[in-house]
Amino acid sequence: MNTTTLTTHDRRTDVRTGAQLLRERLAARLGHALLEWSRRHDERRTSDAVATARLIESHGTELRDREFARVALSVAAR
Repeated sequence: MNTTTLTTHDRRTDVRTGAQLLRERLAARLGHALLEWSRRHDERRTSDAVATARLIESHGTELRDREFARVALSVAAR
């Protein structure tokens, strides 16, 4: 039996196992960091900020609709 080959195989297995454990730990840390970021982001969005964002979106939609109507009417008039 070749003990060198067995030892090399064991080392490769240990490296793969270690890499898998590292990926799992990193994934867990990343998940926790994303959840914390999400919580902080939600806390910063006060009711005033949400109301302002809705107002801006509403104005944007109104302007887009007006421009669409203007272009449609100018094309139809040709």
